[in-house]
Amino acid sequence: MIRRHQGVILSLLVLVTALAVAFSGVLPDDGSPDRRSPPATAPLRGVTDTAIKVVLYQPPEDDPVSQIVARFVAPEDDNAEAAATVQGFIDVLSVGNAALAGRTIDLVVFTGSANLLDTVAARADAVHIAEDIRPYAVLNGPLLGTAFGDELASRGVLCLLCVNGGTNDFYDDHAPFIWSLQTTPEQVATHVAEYVSKRLAGQPATFAGADLRRTERRFGLISVSGPFGGAGLGPSIEDQLDDAGVELADSMAYGDSNGVNQVQATMIGRLRSTGVTTVIYAADPIAMGSLMAEATRQQWYPEWVMTGGFSSERSSWGRRADPAQMAHAFGITPLAPPAASPEEDIIFSLYRMAHGGDEPPAHQSAQMLWAPVFLLFSGLGTGEDLSAEGFRRSLVDAEPLGGDPATPFIPLMSYGDSDLWPYPDYAGVDDFAEIWWDTTATGPDEFGETGTGLWRYAERAKRYVPGSWPTRPPAAFVRAGAVTVVEN
Repeated sequence: MIRRHQGVILSLLVLVTALAVAFSGVLPDDGSPDRRSPPATAPLRGVTDTAIKVVLYQPPEDDPVSQIVARFVAPEDDNAEAAATVQGFIDVLSVGNAALAGRTIDLVVFTGSANLLDTVAARADAVHIAEDIRPYAVLNGPLLGTAFGDELASRGVLCLLCVNGGTNDFYDDHAPFIWSLQTTPEQVATHVAEYVSKRLAGQPATFAGADLRRTERRFGLISVSGPFGGAGLGPSIEDQLDDAGVELADSMAYGDSNGVNQVQATMIGRLRSTGVTTVIYAADPIAMGSLMAEATRQQWYPEWVMTGGFSSERSSWGRRADPAQMAHAFGITPLAPPAASPEEDIIFSLYRMAHGGDEPPAHQSAQMLWAPVFLLFSGLGTGEDLSAEGFRRSLVDAEPLGGDPATPFIPLMSYGDSDLWPYPDYAGVDDFAEIWWDTTATGPDEFGETGTGLWRYAERAKRYVPGSWPTRPPAAFVRAGAVTVVEN
């Protein structure tokens, strides 16, 4: 379901399990409290002497949009299994955790009332949760837009991984209540503009079809403008490419993946007629398959540059797209390579150790479901201040996690003000890796399903922070040092 789609963004969250038992350190305030946060001494919604009430949002299982995404993301997991897995992770992290001060986490499962494209229903659900259930925090949300998070934040409820595609301004306006682990549109655009300007611009379209390879790259941008929640990504990439001196030959956006089939022929035809050799793909993974199929129908084989905006860079997605187009796909992603096997995956190991060797009930989406639970316990800090401002301090003042080249499966994650971004960071993951699609590689995808076609991570999955991308040619389609998995 869509709740797992958010986790698609964060299968990379294997990064934190080794640190999961050390959620500590509310350090000194950075001097920027949000006045909407209740003081630490005031009664907190959803917090008693014995429990902290947390809502897990789940979409209705008969929602057709959720059903479409579930087929791609975690087809074997249902809502009940997902809820049991979240509860299992809460149990794992509650044992001996001083932040709880003897309390338990009271998990309330909430099922959305309507189709995930319905922003009116999203707002109504948020109001019901905030005013009737009255939790301390909400895990996940409809994600197809920001309405759900907007309503929760306006009522002083923490919302963790509950929106998709929120801009820097959105997070700043709703601070300190909304937190994510997904990079913002502006952060994605920073990486894209640097990668394209340093490594691709002014060079032949080497990785395109034979009729385009000798042509100097002409860039076209495909983005999404509708309720999927990524309306800020296309404009951010356009602006930052322009600042980097990269000209777009064309830029096109569709409304949502359900309706892309109505415009895909026009979009692909226009990009082709404009002489585009290289498509910068800043849109969702479902539409990617439709657009690539249309490009093949029009016998057009450009380069496809992935951007990481919607975590489309999963092998399970790539295998469902046209292999003739995927042969020309490469780019960047915030995701990390998977473990060599489920037995080596540290999150699965943590769950098994705490549950007598049992596997997580939601086996395919376990890593994704771990993400909001991790974020919740990270924000609780030492438990000395459970206000929204205390939650913020626990995240902002913590030492950055990950970023060690020796452990490429642990992306760099930090919050607040840093040297990496010229604005406060509410979105966690900071660094990206270069990837390319290997049409001949065989092995398990993120579901453990063996097949042909895998994303390869260039340079042994080396990751880059903003400002560090090299100016040498891309390492795409260079087999030496390119990996599909890593040893955890």
